[in-house]
This record gives sequence, C-alpha cells and structure tokens, in this order.
Amino acid sequence: MKRAWLIAAVAGAVGLGLAIARVGGKPTPATVPVSPVVGSPPLLSSPSVSATPLRVAYPKGKQFIYAWSHRASNEARLGDSQAVRGTVDLDGQLMLRGHGEVGGASLVGVSFAHLTRHQLSALGQDLLADDEAAHRLFDGREAFAEIAPNGAFRSVRFHREDPALFKNLVLSVLLPVAMSLRDDLQEWTLPERTGVGLATTKYSRTGASSLSRSRIRYESFRGLEWCNACAQWLSTSGTIELGTGWVRSIAAVEELRVARPEGSAVLTDLLRVSLTLVNIDSFQPLEIDVSTLEAAQPGDVLEEPGVEDKLLAARVKGLSLEEMLSTLASVSAPGAQPPPNFVARSSALLMQHPEHCAQLAALFERKDTTSRTKALVMDVLASAATPQAQKAMREALASRAAKEDPSYSMLLQRFAFVPRPEKETADFVAERYNRARSSGNLDIEFASAHTLGAIAGQLSRTQPELGRRYDTQLRNDLAGATSTKEKKELLAALGNAHSDEDVRVSQRYASSDEPELRAEAARALRDAAAPEARRTLISLVADAEPSVQVASLSGLSGHSFSADEATQFSSLVLSDKTPVSLDNDLLSFLGAKAASGTDVRSMVEYISQRTTDVRVRARANLILEQLAVQSTR
Repeated sequence: MKRAWLIAAVAGAVGLGLAIARVGGKPTPATVPVSPVVGSPPLLSSPSVSATPLRVAYPKGKQFIYAWSHRASNEARLGDSQAVRGTVDLDGQLMLRGHGEVGGASLVGVSFAHLTRHQLSALGQDLLADDEAAHRLFDGREAFAEIAPNGAFRSVRFHREDPALFKNLVLSVLLPVAMSLRDDLQEWTLPERTGVGLATTKYSRTGASSLSRSRIRYESFRGLEWCNACAQWLSTSGTIELGTGWVRSIAAVEELRVARPEGSAVLTDLLRVSLTLVNIDSFQPLEIDVSTLEAAQPGDVLEEPGVEDKLLAARVKGLSLEEMLSTLASVSAPGAQPPPNFVARSSALLMQHPEHCAQLAALFERKDTTSRTKALVMDVLASAATPQAQKAMREALASRAAKEDPSYSMLLQRFAFVPRPEKETADFVAERYNRARSSGNLDIEFASAHTLGAIAGQLSRTQPELGRRYDTQLRNDLAGATSTKEKKELLAALGNAHSDEDVRVSQRYASSDEPELRAEAARALRDAAAPEARRTLISLVADAEPSVQVASLSGLSGHSFSADEATQFSSLVLSDKTPVSLDNDLLSFLGAKAASGTDVRSMVEYISQRTTDVRVRARANLILEQLAVQSTR
C-alpha cells in the first residue's frame, strides 16, 4: 500500500501538523528561516542571580549519545468532522554530532539508533508497523541542525532524497529540545513555537546550569486558528540541565485540552519527553556543504505532491455539488440541522472546486432562501475561507437578500470565523461598521465592531499593519464613546482583537464605576498573558457586583494558573473576599482548575465549611473525595 501521503499525519501524532492543518485550513508557510522562538523582547524578566553563562556549542568531532524517549498522543475535532488522532511512542538513542560551525551556530548531526519502541500512527494508519520499517526509515540517515548559542534551532537541513516521514519526524521531535537561553536574567517569559502552536513560555534558573521551563498559555494553535480564543486547560512542567556547552538532560510533560465555549473538546494533547546524556566520544566529522541541503524549521511539516488533494478527498467523502446545494436548501427551518460532518465535507468540496463558491452566493440571494439556510451557507464559506469563498461571502452580504433579512447582523458576524481574512474582507466589514455608525444603526454597528475586532486579531499574524489600523480605529471610537452601551460593545470588540494595547485599555476599564464595563473588561481580558493583566482579572473575582465576579471566572477559565496566580486566587477565597453567592460557580471553576494541575483543596474545604447550602456542601465534598482518590494514584 502506498504510504507517502500519510507523512501528513506524522505531526498529528507528535504535534498537530499537516493532517490537522489541512483539515482546518491551509497553513501559512514561513518565507524565511525562523527560530522556534517567535517575537522579540521577553514579556517578563528579573535580574540574574548567577553569573554562569548559559551557552550551547557542540564541539566539532564530538558525539553525544542520549537515552531518549518521546511519547505523544493527540486528538483534534474540527467543526462537525470526525476526530483526527495520532500517537507516537519512540524509545532509543538520540545522537548529536558536532560537524563544525555555520555562521556562528553549531552544525549538529541528528540521528536515531537502537529503537526499542517505534510506534507511530496517524489517521488510523500504523506508519512503523515492524522493525524492518523502522530500520528502513532511520538507518544511515542524519539530519543537520544549526543550533545557535542560546539553544535556538536556526534551521534543520536534510538530504533531498530523505523520506518525508523521516524529515517530519525529526522536525517534530526536535521542538522540545530547542530552547531560549538568557545569561542576564533569573526568569524570562517569551513566545515559543511548539508542536501544537505558539505558547507563552516561562524559563527560571534553578541552579548554575539548570532551568525549569513551563508553558503558561497557548496564544494560537497551528491549523486551528479559528479556535485561538477557545478555552484551554494546560498543565506543564519541564527541566533542563546543561553541561559545558551541551545539554545533559531535558524532561518535559505537557497536557493540554482546548474546548469550545459550550465545553466540547476541540483538541486534547499529551506529550512526555525524556533526554539524558549517557556517553560522549569522538568521531571523524564530515565536511558538510549546507547549500546542497534542504532547509526547514522545527515544527514545520514537509509534504509530498498530492498530499493535500488526498486529504481533501478523504474529507469530502464523495459529496457532490448537487447534494451540497440540495442539503443547504432543505435545511430551512429555524431549528433544522444539517447531516453530521456536512459543513466539513462541504467546505472541503469548495477548497477542491473554488468555482462552486459562486453557486452558494446565488443560493443565498434567492427569494425563497430562509435565514437558516443563509446562515448555513455562510458557515460553509467561512470554513472554506479561500479567496473565492470570501468573495462569495462579500457578494452575498452586499445583496438585497442580505440587507432585507432581519438576521443581517448575525450573518455579518460569520466573517469573524474566517481564519485568514483578506484585505478586501477586512475593508468590507470596516465599511459596514462605518456606515452603521454614521446612520445610527446600533445593531449593525455593534455586530460589525465585534467582527472587525476579530478580523484585526487574525490580521495581526498575516497583515499586521492593516490589523493595527482597524484595531486603532476601534480604540479611538471607544475613547470617544459617550454611552455605556457603546463603550461596552466596543470594549468587547477590543477583546476580540486582544492586542497588547487593547489589554491595557481593558485593564483601565476594570476599575470603571460602571459594573457593566467592569464585567466586559473581565471578558475582554480572557486572552491576556501579561502578568499584570492576569492579576487584574483575578482581582475582579472579588468585585462587589455578581455579574463582574462571574465574568472574571469565565475569563480565567481558559487559563492555567501559574504558582503566583494560584496563590493570589487562593488568598481571595480564603480571606473571605469572594461572596457566598458565588460558591457554586467557584466550585465549578475550581474543579476544572484541579484537572489542570492547580492545588484547590484548601479552597474547596473552605467553601464546604462556610456554606449553609446543603447542595453546595455536597458538591464541595464530592470534589474533595475525587481529589483524595486522585492523590492515591
């Protein structure tokens, strides 16, 4: 059986990768080599307490042999499509060999040997079925990583004839080995690329040559851009021990769950990595001409011709244009639902055949098309998100059929779910927003403001200047707003854009005299990663207004607590600064936090003791019993 196309799913086992990225939408390729570290200055820092430099430099002619284990499993569910699953269980030796320097970085050979376990599966296929398959893939192959002195991987290079499966496996398993070292700080926080996406990562020096590393929060998910604002539960721990210029050991554990607002899981991911130096010896280095090698970045996914077509065909599952149009037309009643997987299959069909998008726009504009069908048409087009699909969305929303529909504002907000909006799409929504402001149509003004905020947030990754322009416009309009209602809706729009400046504006509104604005500020801070913003959000749990308290808990639900945040939150509860009326919501919140690794026992015990509601006490005692059972495992 031909397996070439299955390389697309390798990072679905080790991270997310092409299988999921292709189901969720085409990823944006890097145009220049990038480090696993993304962004510029650290978000948080503290002075160094050790003068010991942290450097990585693998000497030429030295070979480092590590006992190595990499175990991962994940499952992604996109819309109403079937879950994409992957697992990896590799155990053996990882060898790093110094081949000299390239532009100030160590050129390090990367190879694998003596694999005692080699399970690798994705999309229901076993990619390494037996020892012979493993030997064919790994024996005699070596990749070449350019490792900067701070531990970042500048690039990874391959012989062009190496199998795509080998290339993708190397690019995936090297991500936990990459690091971002600093000499001048005791602690530092910055965005780092992982197999799942872009995560805010905290480093702390725990000794002269030892560090801890943990992910605080994922800012975006590769291939799941539409879910960047979904709730997430994250528990991570990691340690790094360095020798004199090389890694002695790395250990990492990460558990992640990403869910939609209603609680259904979009992504679950588990990663366990162990790397321990067992031997150093000498070898005769090769003279490597890197210009002849194919370059990529850790975490990239390299595909072979035909992969995308096969994955789309698998997703379409034989759906025809006629069947898609017939189903769309039949789902006309307000509560009617399409068949399972319909949106995923239909959007994949439009990605295969972009010319079909115009027929969906024509269906939208028919006089007998109901609001429910129009909404489903927009859902399919937004999920496809191709240029032709976005053009069809704009044409449909500019039609008389849209303007006369009482659900126009709801239909317009479908643009918020387009993961890679074009300039024309952003301009279209901005024009609707400006026109509604001028005419005094508040319903469309607020709907388009929320949508423009979401688009500005997406543009920050693809067209940052355009995104900043519209984000700035929303902030200026908020500054000039006079009514509480308009301020509240524009603050919600900034929460969708969630730039650093938007976060600062939201923090100011967190101290507003108006409870509605404090509650909206709490919701707008839901994606904030800066420590000061997180402290502000936690402090709102003790607000005098119940609506603000609940909004704060909702904003915090998608964040894993750091140790400092857990202490701050616990002090609010244990000092009786949270009202008894919030106890039931608090127990739901604390139960979820316990699942992500936060110690909530003392807070649950306190609630159990202070409440006079027998149902709340029963819930608290049940959580305590569950915690006791878990502690014995």
